[in-house]
Amino acid sequence: MSPGQKAYASYSLAVAGKTYDGMPLLDWWQLNAATKAGWAAAENTPAVKPWWKSKTLWVNAVVLALAAAESQLNVLQGALPGGLFTWLAFGLPVANAALRFITSTAVGKS
Repeated sequence: MSPGQKAYASYSLAVAGKTYDGMPLLDWWQLNAATKAGWAAAENTPAVKPWWKSKTLWVNAVVLALAAAESQLNVLQGALPGGLFTWLAFGLPVANAALRFITSTAVGKS
């Protein structure tokens, strides 16, 4: 099985053998040469996901929003016990590192 066939077979499995409009996908042997070449090239393209599916970006966005609100309202530091605010600030890079280890797909245009 060629790399293009493997990529097409993987895609076919992921979409349950159906196109976006519910029609069945063609078999590999039914595809024209240009389409087969495209699938072969796609095999060498790293997988990407849209930014809104990134756990790391969502965690950072939430922390950024809370930090911006805190800089104006000064509510959290007074409401949180002891050095918890400091620990939260310390925890962000730790959370980013943890998310980086479980991330398997780059963010980009899909």
